[in-house]
Amino acid sequence: MTAILQRAFVAAIAFLTLSGTATAHPHAWIDLRSTVVLNGQGEVAAIQVEWTFDEFYSTFVLEDIVRAGEDTESALEKVNQENLQGLKAFNYFTDIRADGETVGLSDATDSTLKVYRDRLRMVFTIPLETPVNPRSALFEYAVYDPSYYIEILHFDKNAITVADPGNGTCSAALEEPSPDAEAISLAASLDQTELGPDNLGQLFAEVVTVKCGS
Repeated sequence: MTAILQRAFVAAIAFLTLSGTATAHPHAWIDLRSTVVLNGQGEVAAIQVEWTFDEFYSTFVLEDIVRAGEDTESALEKVNQENLQGLKAFNYFTDIRADGETVGLSDATDSTLKVYRDRLRMVFTIPLETPVNPRSALFEYAVYDPSYYIEILHFDKNAITVADPGNGTCSAALEEPSPDAEAISLAASLDQTELGPDNLGQLFAEVVTVKCGS
């Protein structure tokens, strides 16, 4: 997880730790919405993600801005750019594959961070280096924090859409995570000062598969 996100999440949940309720991973939560963006040739060109941060992180960031006497809009843009830069090293917490092979990503674009119903919402688009034809390759993606410090899940199955400028024959299906007992036990053993192994988050990640008709 990026240092900026982790520092903010650690501070935001400190009071939970004191009360004894934040003793295991995950320590923070993001409600996810994702959109598969197709180009005019029907290829997957990008994934747009919308993260709605939990109330603890949101409150921490907003109260910190107030204490500093900063303009909210400009301060949130600064946080947005810092988070985006940190996430770049982790492929924006987004694992995209075609026929099981990792797909290269370009720099994220169109990123915003705004307040929505007292929670922070970050939206950004992740272009693929090379578009993928989901009719000729198995196209899958997952959005997760590798260390599982943050849990990132679609808030419901309708939170996945396909933006198709063509004939609208593509759809997305979500596979729920199914971590084994060992992974669950490991996550439960980690406190807020520890990060799990880099593959821990993948075991708790949803997988979205895109399928298209002819």
